[in-house]
Amino acid sequence: YHSLTGSLSDTRVLKETLKELGLSHCTKVDGNLKELADFPMLRAISLHGCKNIVGDIRHIRSGDFQSIESMGLPASVWGGGDLPSIEETPDIMHAWYILKKQHSKVFTNMRLGLSLDSPERYDNNVHHSRVMPSLVEFVQAGNRLGWRWTNCVFGGACETNWLDPEPSNLSLRYTKELQKIVDDVTFYEGFFAPPTQGEHLQRYSEFRGW
Repeated sequence: YHSLTGSLSDTRVLKETLKELGLSHCTKVDGNLKELADFPMLRAISLHGCKNIVGDIRHIRSGDFQSIESMGLPASVWGGGDLPSIEETPDIMHAWYILKKQHSKVFTNMRLGLSLDSPERYDNNVHHSRVMPSLVEFVQAGNRLGWRWTNCVFGGACETNWLDPEPSNLSLRYTKELQKIVDDVTFYEGFFAPPTQGEHLQRYSEFRGW
C-alpha cells in the first residue's frame, strides 16, 4: 500500500462520490492539497507522511472542503505535521481557527506537537505532570474558541490564547466550560507559551517549595 504511486489529481474521477481518502505514508504520491478542495462529499483526509504532497491551509477559502470533518496533513503542507517552532505556532493555529470556524468538526480531539528537532524542546527530568507543554489544542467555552499549549496531564496546560471575544451575555454553559478550562491551568499559570528551560526549572523549584 505504501508503494502506491500517482498524484492526488488521479482521484478527481471520484470527485462527486469520494467520502474518505487515506494515503498516509504513501511517499510516492504527489500533488497539492487544493486539488481536493472541491470534492463535495469528502469528510476525512489522512495524508500523514506524504512528503510529496504540498499546500498551505491559509489558502483554503470559504466553500472549500464543504463536508470535511477530519484532516490529517503532512509536514510538507504549511500548517500540517509537527510545529516547527513556538514562534510560528500562533500563525498556524490562527489558520486552523479560520478553517475550524467554517467546519466546526475539524481539529476535534486533535493536537499538534512541537517538532522533535526543535532546539526549543527540553527535558528537565521532572514528574510526568510537570513535563514541557509541547502540544497545542483548541479549547471552547460556549461558542468561544481559543487554543493553548499543554502536556495533556491535568494541571499541565498553559493559559488560553483566545481567538474569539468574551460574550456579552455570560450563560451558565459558558461559565461552566470556562471554569473547566481555567482549572486545568496550575503549574503553567501566567504562561501563554511553553516557558524556557530556565523558567521551567525555576517554576518547578517554586512548586516543590509549596
